[in-house]
Amino acid sequence: LVATPGRLLALCGHGDDEAAEGETCTAVCSLASLQMWVLDECDRLLDLGFTPSVNAIAGLIRPPDDPHEPHTVLASATWPAALHPLAERLLRPGAVRLTVGGQDLSVARSVTQVLEA
Repeated sequence: LVATPGRLLALCGHGDDEAAEGETCTAVCSLASLQMWVLDECDRLLDLGFTPSVNAIAGLIRPPDDPHEPHTVLASATWPAALHPLAERLLRPGAVRLTVGGQDLSVARSVTQVLEA
């Protein structure tokens, strides 16, 4: 299953804030038996204000102190300090961290993208 945070919450029946007035969200999937979840571009999810949604999803995936919690993968081209608290909440203690390049990676400001139709 691949979904944006808001859409995933809606599919799990927790997206009432996105439902039209007078409608409710009906759960069409459950994350109770999830074995692995991957947050790609997790630095951008933070930048765009999705931390509350990610925390809500984490609560649906694993109850506190669940010994059978799924594997969690956070992927990011950068690892800003603002991402560290989220990682501490989502990852197991002693989680493996794989760094390619250096610890102080940041978005290159000198790159210009041009899209042509």
